[in-house]
Amino acid sequence: MEIDKFFSDKMYGNTMNVLKRALDYGSANQQIISGNMANVDTPGYRQMSLTFDEELLKAETTSANTSLKQTDSRHIAGSAESSISGFSVETKETAGIDMDTEMADMAKNDLLYEANTRLLTKELLALKAAIKGSY
Repeated sequence: MEIDKFFSDKMYGNTMNVLKRALDYGSANQQIISGNMANVDTPGYRQMSLTFDEELLKAETTSANTSLKQTDSRHIAGSAESSISGFSVETKETAGIDMDTEMADMAKNDLLYEANTRLLTKELLALKAAIKGSY
């Protein structure tokens, strides 16, 4: 039995897997939002976003292994996991970036990431207290 599987199945349960996936999502979302903001003045750039609903369904059962879709001959082939942690990316049909929307999305993402980090910390503190016997 793999040690990772032992810890996730026996010691932490599903909560740790969901928190890990939520933190992975927040990190990938930060990369997408930052990319949108960096390309605000790039002609023809289309806003990208992560799809959350599909990832929420996958969070409990899988760690997605998605490959990139090459839509242009100038694209570099590779795996999505290396660039955006295996999350699905949507590209809007129309070009252009609204900086106010992107900044609001970044603030929201930051708050969610911070909340998930605090939940993870509480889970680990509870585990530590249980190990010490002072829980």
